[in-house]
Amino acid sequence: MSDLSTRKTQSARTMSFITKSIIHLVLIIGAFSMILPFVWMVLMGFKTYREATAIPIVWLPSQWRLTNFTLVLDRLRFGRYMLNTIYVTLVTTFVQLFFCSITAYGFSKFKFPGRDIMFFLFLCLLMIPAQMVFLPRYFMVIQLGWLNRYSALIIPHYVSIFGTFLLRQYFMALPWELTDSAEIDGCSYIKVYAYILIPLMTNAFIALAIYTIVFNWNDLLWPLMVINDRDMRTLAVGVAALSSQDYDQRHLQMTAGVISMTPLIIAFLIGQKYFIRSIALSGIKG
Repeated sequence: MSDLSTRKTQSARTMSFITKSIIHLVLIIGAFSMILPFVWMVLMGFKTYREATAIPIVWLPSQWRLTNFTLVLDRLRFGRYMLNTIYVTLVTTFVQLFFCSITAYGFSKFKFPGRDIMFFLFLCLLMIPAQMVFLPRYFMVIQLGWLNRYSALIIPHYVSIFGTFLLRQYFMALPWELTDSAEIDGCSYIKVYAYILIPLMTNAFIALAIYTIVFNWNDLLWPLMVINDRDMRTLAVGVAALSSQDYDQRHLQMTAGVISMTPLIIAFLIGQKYFIRSIALSGIKG
């Protein structure tokens, strides 16, 4: 019996090892397939046009050059596009964090007639594709005279339904005894929000900030509609302009892609733990 038990144990360990090996192999293949386009894009940034279009494929550049990067930053005005994108992204992020947090605080803390129905209708807007409101929003921008201005890129994104929902979930998970004690001591709602809730919501704010930064950094369709001035372009519009039929310089397109994605990678590496934590805790309490 002992020999039979030992054989079963060894067989189970062998099957477990084989299963884990297969799982890890599948994960490695999946990870490699996802990272390969980014590696290819980075390598293309160091190639010449002849190497980038060579058949058969030239995997590595014959010489590692920075010419493409200097060309994209100088002659193609990507430095200006970078500054525009940074300004619009940072301002939009701060404005959106403020309005989303105020709205989420109201939905979570205060009880008023129709609050739940209003919040339900608020969430129903998530089901409406953003492209459906582009046309009326575009006409409003024209009437207000905001074409080719930063206001056209910032103000329409001053509040986010998803951001409000995310922050409300965090507010609902907080111990309201802290705020009740502060209110008994004479703190106003504004002081409670500023001095008690905001320090407790650091993780949520960083998580929402990452979401907002990524969205605004990669936004293409809306800036393409409201910005015609070349000096007001964002990075996404600049990269799209390099992909036109009249400008087939794929090594420069890949270089521009590397430049545009580098700040996002840095931002994610800095705040990845908050980003992952937001996904795990966004549904902690309804």
